[in-house]
Amino acid sequence: MEINRPTSTANRLASTLTAAQQPKTRLVHATFSLDPATHKRLKIASVRSGVPMSQMLTQWIEDNCPPLEI
Repeated sequence: MEINRPTSTANRLASTLTAAQQPKTRLVHATFSLDPATHKRLKIASVRSGVPMSQMLTQWIEDNCPPLEI
């Protein structure tokens, strides 16, 4: 059995920030309401898939809403 040394907070933070690459575009913080059952379904799907809820919603929009004509 191998015992690992504890990881320092600085190392954990650095690895988290490295792994979570920030997008180049500015994000908009949107607020909307869901009924509790719908929120629970989204949360469970998010946890099971390991994908954040915001990323799941973004993907749904990409798949189901036509692109903007600029």
